[in-house]
Amino acid sequence: MTFIERRQLWQDRLRQQGESGLSPAQWCDAHGIKRRQFQDWQRRLATASASPDQARWVAVTLQPDTPPSAKALVIRVGPATIEVTPGVSLEWLTDVVRALSVC
Repeated sequence: MTFIERRQLWQDRLRQQGESGLSPAQWCDAHGIKRRQFQDWQRRLATASASPDQARWVAVTLQPDTPPSAKALVIRVGPATIEVTPGVSLEWLTDVVRALSVC
């Protein structure tokens, strides 16, 4: 029996014991299982479920870098400098300038 098969077997046994309403000791006695072995697997599976999942590959879409634009507009409001590039939201820019003007 492979480790994966044994792990599945013990997961099933632990689930069955929980559903039985019997204490672990009573369930082990009724099923001819050594209590120590039951406790070892209970601990082992609890530890494994608390561990983070295995790393998985995920797809990542990279956005092309936006090269610095010579068309950028530099705005100075008090001590702050804002570099505005094409496509910036006018609403956002207005909010930023208003916020900086009270500083």
